[in-house]
Amino acid sequence: MEASQILQEAERATVIVRQLLNVPRETQSETRLLSLAELVENTAELQRSMLAGSRIRLKLELQEGLPRVKGDYAQLQQVLLNLLQNAQQAMQESGVGRMLTVRVARAAAGRVRLEVQDDGPGIPEAIQSRIFDPFFTTKPAGKGTGLGLAIVSGFVRQQGGTIAVFSGPKGGARFVVELPAAEEGPQVVARGNRE
Repeated sequence: MEASQILQEAERATVIVRQLLNVPRETQSETRLLSLAELVENTAELQRSMLAGSRIRLKLELQEGLPRVKGDYAQLQQVLLNLLQNAQQAMQESGVGRMLTVRVARAAAGRVRLEVQDDGPGIPEAIQSRIFDPFFTTKPAGKGTGLGLAIVSGFVRQQGGTIAVFSGPKGGARFVVELPAAEEGPQVVARGNRE
């Protein structure tokens, strides 16, 4: 990893820690117009090195010509990182699954959709309704706080969006984040599908 990339990640981590300290206060986030496709590409580049040793492939499916969204870049990047890392951990711990797919596409009613899908063990139906609850975790004591997905859900709500999880009896999980599209023009970054 290059020094500039390390510095960028350190700055991102500092912003995230500040935001985590302010979550209970519901402070205003730093919103700006951004391209979800660009955010996904930048975040995927960071995550690829983490996935390299785990034999998990990361595939991007980025629809062209999407409108930008208005949001906090650091918060939305943390949403994506958390979803990718959770999927990676589930696949590694279970030994099931080898593919992570991230999609950015147009959703209904002026919204843009970000999906993170894996072919891992899935999420039991009995716990899907609690997955975003604070302090709910399926990990053993000392392995997880149960705050990751609760914070992700909070960040998505702060951007005016929604998040849902889908997982069937045959395994695999798909997290769907929908954010309101900004009225200003389409995203300029769109490179189609990549692995």
